[in-house]
Amino acid sequence: ASFKIEMTIDASSGVSNNFGVAFGAYEDQQDVFRINFDLTSSNAYGCPALFMTHDNKEYNFTPLVVPEDKIFNIKIVAEESVCVMYVNGTTAFSNRIYAMNQNPWMIFAEQGTVKFSNIRIYKQ
Repeated sequence: ASFKIEMTIDASSGVSNNFGVAFGAYEDQQDVFRINFDLTSSNAYGCPALFMTHDNKEYNFTPLVVPEDKIFNIKIVAEESVCVMYVNGTTAFSNRIYAMNQNPWMIFAEQGTVKFSNIRIYKQ
């Protein structure tokens, strides 16, 4: 089935520069596909970026425009194994995540906190 997730992520606290959404979030977390927001320029890309990881490997990335207020309006549209994340209406980040719609998902922040709010889930 297709689905859509909408949310707001507020990273204005400046405490965490790596956060995002993951799919395949089983209890043991062994087959997790993570879409990471990295707000730093000290990463391998030399700029803030969105990137997808699986099994500790990076597979895809796109530069990320970080608004001054560090608030991100997110829309994730998924159909079968295709997942597209829209960020602030200016960036589209697409990935193929197999068995995505059959597995749990999660939100995360590493080494700090961000605020996830206005989370809405729609089945299409």
